[in-house]
Amino acid sequence: MERALELSKSCLGKTDSNPPVGAVLVKDGVVIGEGFTEHVGGRHAEIVAIDQAGSLTKGSTLYVTLEPCCHYGKTPPCTDRIIEEGIAKVFISVIDPNELMNGSSILHLQSNGVEVVIGDEEEAAKQIMEGYLHRISSGIPFVTAKFAMSLDGKIATSTNESKWITNEKSRHYSHYIRSISDAILIGVNTILIDDPKLTARNEIGELRENQPLKIVFDSKGRTPVNATLFAPGHDVIIFTNDSDKIWEETINNQAVSIIKMPGSDGRVDTLMALRYLGQIGINSILIEGGGTIISSFFEAGLVDKIEAFIAPTIIGGENAPSVVRGIGALDLANSWKLHNMTLDWLDEDMHITGYVAKKG
Repeated sequence: MERALELSKSCLGKTDSNPPVGAVLVKDGVVIGEGFTEHVGGRHAEIVAIDQAGSLTKGSTLYVTLEPCCHYGKTPPCTDRIIEEGIAKVFISVIDPNELMNGSSILHLQSNGVEVVIGDEEEAAKQIMEGYLHRISSGIPFVTAKFAMSLDGKIATSTNESKWITNEKSRHYSHYIRSISDAILIGVNTILIDDPKLTARNEIGELRENQPLKIVFDSKGRTPVNATLFAPGHDVIIFTNDSDKIWEETINNQAVSIIKMPGSDGRVDTLMALRYLGQIGINSILIEGGGTIISSFFEAGLVDKIEAFIAPTIIGGENAPSVVRGIGALDLANSWKLHNMTLDWLDEDMHITGYVAKKG
């Protein structure tokens, strides 16, 4: 199962709306097949492993990180293939909360003589598949806020200089986080100030094979037509509230989707936008915007996780922007608390990962 978890992690950001599943087939103590989920419409992890094993599957044991499917979708049911191939035993980490499965596959396997064991490495598998599990359970994507800041919580100087607060190793790791996310989200102010590419690159600066969807919250339609993020072959969605029709027509010529999500405060309705993204199969979103867009997600209770990169630098200045702006917590009892935190060092930079406890 540990190998299945490695395979599951290796396909993060590459499976579209499908869950990132890993599978390993073992017979007489020897691995005879392994695989991970392909793009939507491609093979599921179990089928990749079975195809690799060929004629050796009879009497084998399958280790898989998520309950196999038992329904016809874009591919036939995995459970039918497991039964047909004579696989004797299946270890499953996590029951799929999708209403089409949710234990049905397990009953189907058991009723056809396959022994099933549930819960092997469950927590580790859930963490890898947290985006998919969150979307299926809640209808909205799993949201991670990523930021690079100084030791005193500043993301730029008072003159908006922010390149580079953190070191090269932190920036490389940030690109890895982008690569395992389905989408990157920023506010229009980040475009106007930094004009980012929002691409995921490897250690030598080359584009990775899979690029995340780019999402912009732009309530008044201020994104420049020549913004760098409008690169050929890169999908962009702009959510707006009250944009100008001429601007919309001009931007649409850039093959960009413009979607009206009006909020009562003149901004984009954050929750409505997330519901839309959940409906089109976006499992995970990485927020990389400034303090305004990050604060809007915190205040709406929609941040699930943080990835913080902290440099041993003091910027200072009351006008220097901080990570979370807006109103903020009015008292400590209502501040946002983190749990399940991990800390590691990227040379002299500190990297903190934590999950946001939901208020109430």
